[in-house]
Amino acid sequence: MVIHNTGCEGLDRDILASKGFHSIIERDGSLTILEAETETPYTLDTFSGPSRHILYEGSCEENDMSYKQYDALEVYVNYMILRYPKIKILGHYKIDWTECPSFDVDLWLDEIGVSNKNMYCS
Repeated sequence: MVIHNTGCEGLDRDILASKGFHSIIERDGSLTILEAETETPYTLDTFSGPSRHILYEGSCEENDMSYKQYDALEVYVNYMILRYPKIKILGHYKIDWTECPSFDVDLWLDEIGVSNKNMYCS
């Protein structure tokens, strides 16, 4: 599962879904489903299998995630681990030269108690 940020507010949800993003965590912490979990997921060349992509609405230049967004992302990550016990979670920056997302995903995963087996090691 790859964590992204939108980089700007107000992006068109249809365009995001067409680019393979599955869900977005809005500024208020609500989760908007862009593409059903049963839909064929977007796959990056870096991976040999399907990937899930979640965005949070926020900046690439600074970490401006709200506490509600962090809480929602933690719930979503834990849900995905329960649903897919072998899932690997990472920030987009691990597979592409980007500042996305604007926080250290590995450190955050460790802080919320995610097992190393669910962290992607590049």
